[in-house]
Amino acid sequence: MSMKASIDIEFSRPVEPKKIFLSLIDSGWGVDFQGEVMFLDAFDREGYDWQVKSIENFDLDEFIESHCPSDRIGISMVFEEAYGGEFLIFESWVSFSMSVNKVFLSNDVPDFSFYLERLSSVIEGFNVSVLKCECSF
Repeated sequence: MSMKASIDIEFSRPVEPKKIFLSLIDSGWGVDFQGEVMFLDAFDREGYDWQVKSIENFDLDEFIESHCPSDRIGISMVFEEAYGGEFLIFESWVSFSMSVNKVFLSNDVPDFSFYLERLSSVIEGFNVSVLKCECSF
C-alpha cells in the first residue's frame, strides 16, 4: 500500500502561475533533482504527460517563457536538493504532492510543518484562503 501526501493552497484572488513559480525559485526551491528535471510541457493542456530531461538539456528561461500568464505550470521541485515533489500551479490554487524523500513525524505520518515552513515565504503575499494538508493510505 502506498501513502500519498499533499498540500493544497487556494488563493482568494487569481495569481499568475509564473509569479508563484518564480517565488518558489527565489525561496530556495530548485528544479534539479539528481541531474534531471520533471515537468509538464506548456502545450500539454489536459494529458498530464510528465516529461523528464537532463538538467543540461533543460532551459529554465525557455520553460518559463513558454507559458502564457494564466497557463498552468507543472514541475517537480526540491528544497535543499533533497526534499520535494510535484507542483501543479494554477491561477487560483497550487497542489504540491510530496514524492521526493518525504519527511515523517513518525512511521506513517508526514511532517507537513517541515514543508509548510519552506512554503510559507512563498505563499505569504498571495492572499491564501484555504490551506489543506492531506494524507491517504
